[in-house]
Amino acid sequence: MCESNFSSECNNSCNPRCNCNCCHRCCRGPIGPRGATGPTGPRGATGPTGLNGTNGVAGPTGPTGLNGANGPTGPTGPTGATGAPGANGTGGIIAYASGDNIALGVDTGNDPRNAAIIGFGNNTNQIITINADITVVNNIQSFAFIAPRALTFTSISASAVGQSVTADNATITAQVYVASATSTTFSPLAGANITFDAPATNDSNGASRTINASVAAGTRVLFVVYAAADSTEGVVNVFLNAALGTS
Repeated sequence: MCESNFSSECNNSCNPRCNCNCCHRCCRGPIGPRGATGPTGPRGATGPTGLNGTNGVAGPTGPTGLNGANGPTGPTGPTGATGAPGANGTGGIIAYASGDNIALGVDTGNDPRNAAIIGFGNNTNQIITINADITVVNNIQSFAFIAPRALTFTSISASAVGQSVTADNATITAQVYVASATSTTFSPLAGANITFDAPATNDSNGASRTINASVAAGTRVLFVVYAAADSTEGVVNVFLNAALGTS
């Protein structure tokens, strides 16, 4: 049924072709074409910043970079403190050897006798008087060595290998003799000697002891060996080895 209270304006404008028995407010015609899109409106205000997202997984380690160039050499550091003094050295050794066997004349007391001058692998004989100077000028002068600096003889050792002995209770003494650089006269150096019993044939015997005898630089040093006995004379034939310790 038609509404009884419709507007007269609607009735007057109603499309006569709507074929309706009554006018419902206004009769609609067909939909017209879409109008053109209107212009874009202005950009709205920026919204608030969102919350931070969670950290992502760490990526793989990158390759090691190339070595950089060497930097300049730094300045020299200060000199360090002086170290503590080192331990004293143990000194030197002067070694002697007769080379061939030596024939030592055996006598009593300080009487002259045949002694041996020992070198570094050789020897020579000389008649000497015990505890007296040796003044002869011959080849014994070439058996002396020169002290290159002030020396202190701190020990002496000697040993012998017997070849034959024709005296009873014979002893062998090794004695250091010295001369100044400008002298050919050799004198016994006090305290620089050692005495031991002469060995029997094919036996060996010797001795060592501590001494304290000093010489100046340039001193000529001679190593003399002689034999003695209390009551008999004879000959001691031995090979002899010896050494002096120095500091």
